[in-house]
Amino acid sequence: MPRLTNQQYLANSCWLRGIWFCNLKTLYAVLPVQHQIDLHAYFAPTKELTDEERIDHRKIISRDFPDLPARAGRYYSRMQDLYDEAIQFANGDMHLIGSGAGFVDTVSTTPAPDPVIAQRAQPGLDENQDKAANATETG
Repeated sequence: MPRLTNQQYLANSCWLRGIWFCNLKTLYAVLPVQHQIDLHAYFAPTKELTDEERIDHRKIISRDFPDLPARAGRYYSRMQDLYDEAIQFANGDMHLIGSGAGFVDTVSTTPAPDPVIAQRAQPGLDENQDKAANATETG
């Protein structure tokens, strides 16, 4: 797989920001929570950063978590596929995509015979909140 250039990284971050801030957050909910967390950790779509700051963020997070760029790249591709599926499902009506309007349930449950509960990760949780959330889920 070709290495992601800084320009492509910025474009991908911008696209994910658009999904997040243009009321299309429901697309994130189709991904497993850990995949959402990885996308947020690597691309930082909810953070208000300059291009320079965003590239610095990429360098630091890639150094600290060397396998994150590859994982986040796969999840980014999945988000693009989900977006394309949602556009097709809603016949191009962005309001239907933004509301979820059955798309999240359809995509989330299609591969698995058991019901799937879609969740959307909340970016920006500190470590204690994250631990508390995990403790509630498991206990």
